[in-house]
Amino acid sequence: MKVTGFTFIRNAIKYDYPIVEAIKSVLPLCDNFVVAVGKSEDNTLDLIKSIDPVKSKRLMMIAIGLFIFKATK
Repeated sequence: MKVTGFTFIRNAIKYDYPIVEAIKSVLPLCDNFVVAVGKSEDNTLDLIKSIDPVKSKRLMMIAIGLFIFKATK
């Protein structure tokens, strides 16, 4: 059995939401993790991209309304 985690986020920096910490806290429990990033007014997408894909297992990011970014190893 495989476990896939999922979250969505928008304007994480603007509202000071600890999204990187939240994602990293559940990664040990997941085989895959999907992040849907909404059209933000700040650099939330860059913040999510900064998560090291090697250390974070399989991380897939979907930028809604912009483009699809996929990082898997």
